[in-house]
Amino acid sequence: MDFKDIIGQLTNENISLHNKIEVIQKNSFDERLVLLEEEIRAKDLKIKKLYEDLINKLQELKKVTQQNSILKKEEECQIADFTVRIKEKEKEIESLKNFIPHEEEIIISEKEINNLKNTIKQLEINLEEQKNIQKNNIQNLQKERDEIIEKNKKSIEDLESNIKEKESQINELILEKNDLNNKIKEFNEKLFIEENEKKDIEIKNKLLIEELNTLKKINEEKTIQLTNQINELKNNIETKTKEIAELKTENEQKEKEIAELQNENEQKIKEIKELNEQKEKEIKELKTEITKQQQESQEKERLEMKLKGQEKTIKELEEKNKNINETNLLERETLQNEIKVKDQIIISSKDEIENLKKIYQNQIQELENQIKILKDNNEKITNQNNEIQYKLKVEIEINQKIEKEKVELQNNYLSQIEEIKNELIDKTNQINLLQKDHLEEKEKFQNDLQIVEEKIQIESEEKEKITKERDELQKRMNELQQNNLEEINQQNEELKITNNKYQNENEKLKEEITKLKEEKQKQEISLKEKTKQIDEIKQEINEIKQEEEKTKQKLEEKENIIKQKEKEREEINNTNQELKEENEKLKKEEENNKKEEEKNVIEITKWKKKYEEQSLSKT
Repeated sequence: MDFKDIIGQLTNENISLHNKIEVIQKNSFDERLVLLEEEIRAKDLKIKKLYEDLINKLQELKKVTQQNSILKKEEECQIADFTVRIKEKEKEIESLKNFIPHEEEIIISEKEINNLKNTIKQLEINLEEQKNIQKNNIQNLQKERDEIIEKNKKSIEDLESNIKEKESQINELILEKNDLNNKIKEFNEKLFIEENEKKDIEIKNKLLIEELNTLKKINEEKTIQLTNQINELKNNIETKTKEIAELKTENEQKEKEIAELQNENEQKIKEIKELNEQKEKEIKELKTEITKQQQESQEKERLEMKLKGQEKTIKELEEKNKNINETNLLERETLQNEIKVKDQIIISSKDEIENLKKIYQNQIQELENQIKILKDNNEKITNQNNEIQYKLKVEIEINQKIEKEKVELQNNYLSQIEEIKNELIDKTNQINLLQKDHLEEKEKFQNDLQIVEEKIQIESEEKEKITKERDELQKRMNELQQNNLEEINQQNEELKITNNKYQNENEKLKEEITKLKEEKQKQEISLKEKTKQIDEIKQEINEIKQEEEKTKQKLEEKENIIKQKEKEREEINNTNQELKEENEKLKKEEENNKKEEEKNVIEITKWKKKYEEQSLSKT
């Protein structure tokens, strides 16, 4: 039956009181409110399912990132194999230093070097292609995530609209119920006659009050526990944000160290150029000395030996220059690989941080919702207690006043009606306050979402800046490599030309050896000076080797730091699992509380039915 029909029957004067009471008992309003509560619970379950779908999508993202990291490791292993092969070739070249290679062998070695360079270039191209593939995968996953978020927002909005409609229906039902209660109170003025059975009812009400007080205490304890858990989660979030800031500072320091290493390499290249210029000057001086030697041909045999020794030193210096250039190239490649690894670590750490933030936000929201439910339950229990206590007081006053005068009863009932009206006004005010709180919480949630989106935009801008700077550094490195290769080729060609000239001049010197005895002492002094220069060059080479060992130590330290970070990530994952287990425990406790509350409601309805049956029997 509709509420209008019920009100029509109750207001009809032709229907008897007994029939009106039967109508009220048949059309119980509590059952309708229970149905509405069940619908709201079903909507909550839908929201939880959507949240689980989001978590599954995030796990798929993690799996894709892990697969990409495995592919990168395989490529790095291939690059390491090629570097080992290059080092083996270098060892073979060092073993053949004492022997003069034929032109054919030189051509073959150059071909092998070119082949290795081509393979390295192909590997770099493959790395760039895989980077592009990873970027596309990440973009597609981000699009899917945005679509899912939009769908969830729409579903949440629909659920909120449905909840508002249900709230409006509940408010209408409450108003109709209040109207019926007012009319029922008018009819109850003729029913409160008998007194003997009221004492039993008072005892039972006292028991119910005690049970309700115990339930209150339990709910208060659970609310305290939930608030403590929320504070712990907030503290964990703050600590993790601090750790992220520390990681950023460490990355900045490492980038500074890389820049310093690049500057050191540039200085070494400049020093090598200066040494080459000095050697060219020495060659020119030797040419002038040879012109003088052409005039004075004395002691040709000794000069020939000295010239051969000088040629060997020149070749050794050329080979040392090649080795130094190759070591510089290897150092640059290692630095580039370090930069790539750090970029990957930064990206993965930021993704994990965003996922953790979302998970913690969702957990906090769930806990807040649980607290709201507990508060609502507490309010309901308090309202029920107040109603029961109020009824007891009213019954006691009525029992005392029935003995004295019937006139006082009428006045008391009028005062009771006014008090009930005031209570209804208070309840309406409480409902309005709850609605305001709900709106304020929604606004806070929207503001938090805006702040998170702004942070994500700032981080994306920082990533773009870092990528631009990295591309510029790579361009500079490539330009320097090309310039160095061109300079080395020019120097090799010039040295070949000078060697040919030396051979022609040596043939001429064989005829004029007898004229060079007078300049023996001068040449010995010059040889001593050159030996000193050679010793200085050896010292410089040793210093370069020491610097290489230092760079290796730094790389090992960086690898240890990366391992420590991986351990920290594992600890973070363990903490997340513990938090999930705690949330599951809290959910189980909530379900138990709901079951207990339902039992209490059932018992209260039973007591109400007994009370109504007793009142009917009295009539």
